Amino acid sequence: TFRNYRENNTRFFKELLGEHEALKRELLRVTREQYRPRRPPEPFIALHIRRGDFSEVSAGMLRAGHGNARVPLSWFIEILRGVRRGLGRDVPAVVFTDGTPELIATVLSEPAVSLAAGRTAIHDLLLMSEALVIVGSASGMTMWGSFLGQVPRISFPGQRKERLITIAAPTELEPEWESSEQVSPDFCEFLR
Repeated sequence: TFRNYRENNTRFFKELLGEHEALKRELLRVTREQYRPRRPPEPFIALHIRRGDFSEVSAGMLRAGHGNARVPLSWFIEILRGVRRGLGRDVPAVVFTDGTPELIATVLSEPAVSLAAGRTAIHDLLLMSEALVIVGSASGMTMWGSFLGQVPRISFPGQRKERLITIAAPTELEPEWESSEQVSPDFCEFLR
């Protein structure tokens, strides 16, 4: 039985680790065809930019693990540029957000960045689980996308919350980086 609550710092995914394939398969089975995303024609970077009910806090509060907090748009741009530089090309990026296009205009103005169609939450979640990497906010949507697809996930320091990837890798697949200089060659090699 999975209960979506925290008790004494027990996190959401503790009981589910290692069950991502079965859960994704079942989720796809119960999702109507029109809400299932098509397999992307090429690798893409998912940027999950949570706004909605998340509040503005200082970088220090983010680093301290403050929850339900907006990560600065400049960080998404910085990390996107670092990953692309490490991969040696402008891999397309898709923005998933509950904010308006006007709120995230600076991110959308980057080369080869598009806004997800936003059909439904389940569509976006399943599409994020197909990404090459997720650069994300500390939200359930980011975590579920990473978990279901075992997609590497980059978080702002203090915002990772949980480790969700169970596949073995020669590098850290859920790093907390604040700047593009921290994007490691080993991480980019794994993505390649």
